[in-house]
Amino acid sequence: MEPQQTEAAQELKATRQSDAEALAVTRHQGINMIWERTQQFIALVCVLASVFSSIYLIVFGEAPLSERGFQFLTNVGLLVIGFYFGRTNHTRPTGENR
Repeated sequence: MEPQQTEAAQELKATRQSDAEALAVTRHQGINMIWERTQQFIALVCVLASVFSSIYLIVFGEAPLSERGFQFLTNVGLLVIGFYFGRTNHTRPTGENR
C-alpha cells in the first residue's frame, strides 16, 4: 500500500522527479509534523503546570509567595503577548524575496 502523498510531494512528482524523491518529501513532512505536535504537547504541559501552581500560590500562599506567583502570571501573559505580536509581524522579511 502506497502512503498518501502530500501536496508538496505531488508538486515534486509533477515536475518529473522520481517517486523516491516524492516519498522522501512525504516522509520528511510526516516527521516534521510529529516533532511539531511533540513540541506543542511539551509546551502546553509546562505552561499549564506553571500557571496552575502560580494560581495555587496566589490563593493559598503566604505574602511573599503569593506576590511572586502573581508576578509570574503577569510576566507569562506579557511574554505570550510579545511572542504573538513578534511572530505575526507581516512586515518583517522572512528570507524570501529579500
